[in-house]
Amino acid sequence: MKLIEENRNNFWDKVANEYYGKQGFCSDHLHCDKEIDQQSLFESVVKCCDQHEDGKWGVRLYLNGEEILDGRSTDRSEKVRHLFPTLGDCSFEAYNQRMESLGHEYCLVINDIERVDYPIWDWSRRFLSPLFHRRGMNHMGIFYCVFVGNYKKTIFGVHFDPECVFQIPVIASKKMRLWNSEYVQSHPEIRESMDYDSHLSESTTIEANPGGFNCWPKKNWHIAESDGHFHVSLALALQEYSDITPYLINNVICKQLNERRELIDHFEYEGLPDEKLQQVPLHIDPDDLVHSAAQIPESFLSSFRTIHEKLSTKNKEAFWMRLATAYGFTTCPEPILRESLPILSESSTFSVEQEFPIIFKRMGDGSLLIAANGHVYEVKYLDWYEQIITSLNTGKRVSQKYLMNFVTENELDKFNQFIRNMISIRAVVCHDHESK
Repeated sequence: MKLIEENRNNFWDKVANEYYGKQGFCSDHLHCDKEIDQQSLFESVVKCCDQHEDGKWGVRLYLNGEEILDGRSTDRSEKVRHLFPTLGDCSFEAYNQRMESLGHEYCLVINDIERVDYPIWDWSRRFLSPLFHRRGMNHMGIFYCVFVGNYKKTIFGVHFDPECVFQIPVIASKKMRLWNSEYVQSHPEIRESMDYDSHLSESTTIEANPGGFNCWPKKNWHIAESDGHFHVSLALALQEYSDITPYLINNVICKQLNERRELIDHFEYEGLPDEKLQQVPLHIDPDDLVHSAAQIPESFLSSFRTIHEKLSTKNKEAFWMRLATAYGFTTCPEPILRESLPILSESSTFSVEQEFPIIFKRMGDGSLLIAANGHVYEVKYLDWYEQIITSLNTGKRVSQKYLMNFVTENELDKFNQFIRNMISIRAVVCHDHESK
């Protein structure tokens, strides 16, 4: 089904109330002011491939119907690295020409591109903000997959994921075929199948072009289809767990063991046609992130009680502050390297985008938690931190000279460290600085 609505507010009203989590649909418009930079995305894909190491979640590669690299295997990456895109290819199109010249039908999948691609993460929070404003944050965790290739069908067949997906074509159109979970439960032979002609009558299709998107709920089994043309697309996956306890174990307690995403909620993988498939949003108001980040959702606290994990109040607060300022993403852009930060002076000026403020919370042990853009810092409480952050959050440009009035001389090192941290995570923009 195609959702046609020119008015942005009306569009997101319909998405939130009638479509999200309920039925698959497509749109000819993204309804987002910012555009996706194709060249920047290509360079980020190259960077992910360059950094990929065996045994870590990240890059998957399929050639001529065979899984060559599954993102976790050992001793394979170096053997297939010549099949990865490089900066020498210059573009997605040139990379595809190289792959097709080798006679390959291929599918390259990059997970968590947002780790190295701040622009795509920043675009995503702006894209999702109208949805979160209307229904809250998904339950819980967001990540990206980039799909590059000329494959005719998803190589792993008809499958199910515990997430609602916004699929955004970047190059060429993208078509998805969907089945309701109820039908698949009564016809298990369709699972992971590439041969489903006898089940076409019970399926629906959605198709989008660049500038638009497809979206389907987690209860839909699905497979991508094409005529073999080259295409690039982004899958913005909003995980919708019936029980977030496994997510909290992986991300708070085990710190994502071996940097892998361990999806261990078996109910989600089975895709049972049950009332539990209904999404339960987490309350967050993008227009008042400061207040939202101050209130830990009850589902968090309930899960912590379930696993009897004696995490400190500080750890729980820090986790929610991180997730709220991350706009739900499990992985956020890495900080800018220290050697790439600008040289500051008293004439330097700073600003914070009001829509994405720096969050802080004073703890009972004399510490202060500071969070922005999915990163959390803990410092010893000093009243000037609050004063400086409050000044920055106005959205107005403030000079370093002005901010230093709040700080005593023996605390200037702490001030400089704070400012540099905020610039490195792109929470603070520095103006009028010297270039290195």
